[in-house]
This record gives sequence, C-alpha cells and structure tokens, in this order.
Amino acid sequence: ILDLGGHVNEEEKELEGTQQALFNSQNQRRQEEPQMAKKQQQRQQQQQRTNGQLRVSFPPSIPDQDPESEERRQAVKGAMKFAWDMYEKYAWGKDELKPISKSGTTWFNLGVTIVDSIDTLFIMGLEDEYHKARDWI
Repeated sequence: ILDLGGHVNEEEKELEGTQQALFNSQNQRRQEEPQMAKKQQQRQQQQQRTNGQLRVSFPPSIPDQDPESEERRQAVKGAMKFAWDMYEKYAWGKDELKPISKSGTTWFNLGVTIVDSIDTLFIMGLEDEYHKARDWI
C-alpha cells in the first residue's frame, strides 16, 4: 500500500478492499450452501409426497422479510387492493375501468382486467378477490 516514497497508493488500497469484499462474499456463500442444500432436499421430498401434483400455499411464501421490504410490499398490495376494489365496484366483468367516468369499457367482452390480474391477486395473497376472479373466469 505504501510506495517507495512512503505514500499510500490509492489504487492498491481500493484493490485490497475489493479483494476483501470478494473474499467475504465467497465465505458467506460457503456458509449458506448447507442451508440451501437442505432447502432443496426439503422441496424434493415435498414434491415426492405430492406425487408431482401442484400444491401451493396461499399466499405464496416470501423469503426473509426485513421491515423496509415488508412496508413496501404492503404499500404495493394496498394500491392493488384499491385499484381492484374500484374495478369491481364500477366495471366488474368489463375489459377495462375508466376511472374518471367510473364506468367500464368492453373491447373483446372477455373481462380482460380479470384475466390479466388473477395471478397478481394470487401472488399478493388477496384470497377473496382471487376466488371471485377465478369463479368469474
């Protein structure tokens, strides 16, 4: 890190920091590998117990939740719930909600919004809304 004149070489110092970060990352990955292998084994065992049939939990599980991520998830879920409730109230079964006139429009008469939204409802854990959409389809 010191050159012949006794000065700190910034490039070498930066390189050393990068190497240390890489080492820490690799070390962390090595420590997580047994846990990941155990989770993979549990998934395989679960798949064998269900004989390959699709089994889902409602809502789907979410990996490690930190408070900030959870707050963001809830904000997005709240926005989706609000939009869905307005669609359901003013345009149920129509292809699209026109929010200003609070009416629905029909392009294909297929309930396009319902079809497009059903997976999002499921993923977000909006169970009642999901079941209503599924029943409509």
